[in-house]
Amino acid sequence: MWISQLLLLLVCIRTELSDGQACDRSLFIDTDFPGKDFKQIITSSAQECQLACTLNELCVTFSYLTPQWTTDSRTNFCYLKNTSPSSNTLLNIISGKTLKFCDGVVSDPPKTYTVVSTQMSWTSALSICRTQFTDLATIYSENDWSQLLQTPGVTKGLWKCTWN
Repeated sequence: MWISQLLLLLVCIRTELSDGQACDRSLFIDTDFPGKDFKQIITSSAQECQLACTLNELCVTFSYLTPQWTTDSRTNFCYLKNTSPSSNTLLNIISGKTLKFCDGVVSDPPKTYTVVSTQMSWTSALSICRTQFTDLATIYSENDWSQLLQTPGVTKGLWKCTWN
């Protein structure tokens, strides 16, 4: 409960400090917002990329490379940006803006978590997750945490582990 209140407080503070910002739920198909990236992540959809942008206090806009992206192997890459850059037409990219300034609840799409119980290095785990699934799990919200805890094979608590 404390986490959701903290997230709400951060959103409210951000909204108060950003006078003049308007809600824009539009997704711009075949549009790139080039440059100004401060973080890149793997997401399964433009909506999930927009959610990641909304939950990141620095993010203002994003660009998402769709599964149809063929220029290189960066499909499903989500680029979070801390300014509103210009836009260019570019096939198989979807761009948009944060939903921090929108009224109502930001929906958090359900995710499917899979436990891979084989011991391996972080680099190997990243590679397997990106080739067989989407990416390593990232917890963005209390809802993500709740969904993860319902996954068979996941336990919460502290334990000692060593990294290879």
